[in-house]
Amino acid sequence: LCWRIRDRREAWREPGMPGVGRWWAWPLALALYAGYYQVIPLVGRLNHIVMVRLHQWGGWTYVPEPQDVMLYIFSDILSDPIRMILVFFTVIAGPIMEELAFRGMGFDAYRRTGGVVGALFWTSLLFGLYHFRLDLVMPLGILGLLFGIVRAFSRTLWCPILLHCLHNAVAL
Repeated sequence: LCWRIRDRREAWREPGMPGVGRWWAWPLALALYAGYYQVIPLVGRLNHIVMVRLHQWGGWTYVPEPQDVMLYIFSDILSDPIRMILVFFTVIAGPIMEELAFRGMGFDAYRRTGGVVGALFWTSLLFGLYHFRLDLVMPLGILGLLFGIVRAFSRTLWCPILLHCLHNAVAL
């Protein structure tokens, strides 16, 4: 709503939604995503070192949070309809909403004031922080940067939305 009020002088439009964008951005997106899986183990180790140092500085012991959410979703605790709803929100609805917020409205707003580099930096940082896991800020920030680069090159939101859906499906 704030985005709409600020832009009332312009005709309302979905942020980058019309069309499929540049055709060559789709294979680029898949190549960048494949490269992400080559870099992410290094980033994970660096993130672990940073988290250990931050906790030592504060006088605490760092214990990484277990990644047991997926085990919970696919355990026998939940009924099949509930499990399907969780999968739907994880693989489809969540990525669509996050991409509309970060690479749609956020990217457009930051791009107007700070350029594309500023938009990439701020939306990536906020994307990492948004997930409320300090031990995943760096990996998710880099993933947000990847989605932002794809958004900038493709000039459409469909490409990062589908890439985000793919990522969540692979993670699930």
